[in-house]
Amino acid sequence: MNILIVGTDASRYGSAVSMATLAGELIRLGHHVVCVIPKRGPIEELLQRGQVPYRIMGVKKWIAPPQKGFRYVLMEAYRMCVNLISEIRLVFLCRSCNIEVMHLNTSASPCGYLCSRLLHLKLVWHIREFVEEDFGYRFQNQRKAYRRIAEADAVITISDALYRKYQGIVPRDRLLRIYNGIDEKIYYREGEIFTGSRFVIAHIGRFHENKGQAELLEACRIYEERYGVLPFQLWLVGSGEKAYTEYLKEKAEAIKGDVVLKGFSDHIEELLPQMDIVVVNSRCEAFGRVAAEAMMAGRLVIGTGSGGIPEIVGDYGLLYDFGEASQLADKIAYALAHREETAEMARKGRARALTLFTAKRNAEEISAVYEKIKK
Repeated sequence: MNILIVGTDASRYGSAVSMATLAGELIRLGHHVVCVIPKRGPIEELLQRGQVPYRIMGVKKWIAPPQKGFRYVLMEAYRMCVNLISEIRLVFLCRSCNIEVMHLNTSASPCGYLCSRLLHLKLVWHIREFVEEDFGYRFQNQRKAYRRIAEADAVITISDALYRKYQGIVPRDRLLRIYNGIDEKIYYREGEIFTGSRFVIAHIGRFHENKGQAELLEACRIYEERYGVLPFQLWLVGSGEKAYTEYLKEKAEAIKGDVVLKGFSDHIEELLPQMDIVVVNSRCEAFGRVAAEAMMAGRLVIGTGSGGIPEIVGDYGLLYDFGEASQLADKIAYALAHREETAEMARKGRARALTLFTAKRNAEEISAVYEKIKK
């Protein structure tokens, strides 16, 4: 089957990595896949590694932080114009590649919707984010966005939590839950945690106020108040806007223990085996890809009890309430005080990830969706 996947991000974070992994697996299943990315970026390396053909087109998002004013109106008009031009380009691409299925990789952009309707292609809309709950963003026109999403031949959500949100928006016979796929060849590790001379607790992800880095630093400060200087090294792996990065540096300076802002990494799989605990404490993750990657590498996950994290981690991690840094400090203290118990959690978490979150299983389930809607 000939499939076009339209992405909205060229970074090596979340949705873009999921798209590249899925495309590579679909090709191995015998499908012909072309991806579209909005600009040049780190994701190209992953696409090239998986021998996934791709094109670069201006794909603009229809979600943004709540704003008002003339400049906001101008920017929205600009985004719509760019997407309209890209829709025209997609029509030519689809015709030249005999595309049968248009697969929109996130809900963050509608680009590809008009092309699919014009050419009468089957449309799959992959919802990988809550939008309002996790990013604090909003759709440019929520009613229009939900109407278009509901028109898709299949809408894939990546967790039960996200599925529940769209139950009242998308017809039940077209709404599915398929967990993200993690490439076990890259992330699976046999190693154990708490075996080194000094432990490492890490946070991985884009620096953003809703991703929880500041709360983790506050938890570490509280830990030091209660128990003394950190008996572990804390890593913040990622990057973000300069102002927020400087804010995190200031908070890190208030901690006596060893805190390292390691910056962005294209190869998280190489860093994971050096970690013992990975904290995934976003406000509301739709899935929590970092949590699944950490579990596959046999690392203990401490996460928030909101969004998709509880169902991803299951009983094999520790959860706390977002916004409660004191609780997070307690969970870290518990993990360090009960190492045998939490190491066993990490082992069982790895087995869970290998059962539920493999790239092969993800691609097979999505391939079955294509076959179903093509009948």
